[in-house]
Amino acid sequence: MTTQRQRSYSTSASPRRSFSLPLRPPESLRATSEYSTISASCVDAGTHIQVLFAHPDSKIVNFTFSATTTLRGDPLPWSSPAERTIASGPLRIYKTVPHDVAFLQSGSALKPLLSRTQCWNVDGGQIFCLQLRPGNYWRIEIL
Repeated sequence: MTTQRQRSYSTSASPRRSFSLPLRPPESLRATSEYSTISASCVDAGTHIQVLFAHPDSKIVNFTFSATTTLRGDPLPWSSPAERTIASGPLRIYKTVPHDVAFLQSGSALKPLLSRTQCWNVDGGQIFCLQLRPGNYWRIEIL
């Protein structure tokens, strides 16, 4: 029986294909997006979700920095050479009504916004940093 199991996990399978999406959705999709018509204070009675903020175009980037930066007292950087894009597209911050828990969601990225979650506006405009844990952050760019 182990030989059958070993054969089913063979490494000679064909490679999986990977696709990337464009950074901005086409104009036809933006006009019909649910995010362009949703009110910032509406309550969806069917799912008990209150949308606090929605934007049709954003980008979330994960970045880290070393602990030596904080020890020296330097200002914390809000970008790094080794950063990776987590999500791109519509951004939504919503709250579950009976449980009163807020979430940030964009694509497959989902992060609960707990009472001690720290977030800063770093450029005075459309770029925010959300601390996941010490030294690990998400940069949220509203495009």
